[in-house]
Amino acid sequence: MAKAKYVNGKDLMIFIDGKAIALATSCSLSLSADTMDAGNKDDGCWQANDAGDLSWEASTDALLSFDEDRTTDAVYEDLFDAFVARKLVTVTFGIPGNAVGDCSGVPEAGWQEPIAPYYEGSAMITSLEATGEKGSASTMSVTLTGNGPVSKVTE
Repeated sequence: MAKAKYVNGKDLMIFIDGKAIALATSCSLSLSADTMDAGNKDDGCWQANDAGDLSWEASTDALLSFDEDRTTDAVYEDLFDAFVARKLVTVTFGIPGNAVGDCSGVPEAGWQEPIAPYYEGSAMITSLEATGEKGSASTMSVTLTGNGPVSKVTE
């Protein structure tokens, strides 16, 4: 029997419209389901539920970055522009196709979109925060709320 292999947190990334979030320090994909009361007299004292609408959200924290080139990574300016335009973006959550698993950092051509399996859907930026504290690097946080389904891509 094959042994399960863990995913190294540094290899998991969020891409927006094909660009990796620049200088990310963490990311998450959250799935949830509303519940509907499906209880009846036969359930006794136990609550019975059924699944209702499904939803999803992705978020990331990153060092605040600006980039004049803006061709390989999504930076604060890209996220700000999408936010104020109320633009739907394509969100991809997975391991980059060129993750090297060592300490060499970002590949010269930038991160490639993820290898399968990965998760993808359309979302709106619902929160964008930039923070600067004396004595430390400035950071940003972005929350993306799904618009429709998130799909598992397997090939």
